[in-house]
Amino acid sequence: MPPSDRINVGFVGCGTQGLRQLMPALQRPDLRIAAVCDPNRRSENYVEWARFELRDKVRAFLKDTAWAEAARACPCGREVGREIVDRHYGASAGAGVPAYTDFREMLAKEKDLDAVYVMTPDHLHAPIAVAAMRAGKHVITHKPLATVLGEAQVVVRTARDTGAATHMFCAAGQQTAPQIAEWIQAGAIGPCARSTTGRRAPTGRRA
Repeated sequence: MPPSDRINVGFVGCGTQGLRQLMPALQRPDLRIAAVCDPNRRSENYVEWARFELRDKVRAFLKDTAWAEAARACPCGREVGREIVDRHYGASAGAGVPAYTDFREMLAKEKDLDAVYVMTPDHLHAPIAVAAMRAGKHVITHKPLATVLGEAQVVVRTARDTGAATHMFCAAGQQTAPQIAEWIQAGAIGPCARSTTGRRAPTGRRA
């Protein structure tokens, strides 16, 4: 695919969840990770699902069985994200992806970004998504959309006002998600959402 047809993405959040999503994003031919961002430079104090679970995934992705060999746990942070991106793209020294401490600086300097991928702790999802959309970027974010209702409403209004393409996900790439959605929409578990009229669901409880 020509570079001009790719979506340039600013990837915000290089912790354990961020790295788990960064690797499959790098494998998509329609995307180009054009910048990474995380306030943490690099550390080994993140909690993995199991001992060396994430480290071994990074090793397999990079095809490097010695990656982070001396680390106490899987390293994370913006420099780790940059290393993974650069090694995947085969960037030469000094010519790799830029890494930022602050997403606001990234938005200000990276004018060619088309979209922002938000993989930060939950309380930052809404502020980053809103800032990105106001800067003219499309947004994909991990759940939850926000940690308080007011912020979620601001995100929704901003998406409507800007016309940005948005997507919120959990466990992206799960092949069973469309089937589960079809079951829910077909009523397999009964009413699970309030109607557009605001009337109570048949169970007598608001969903």
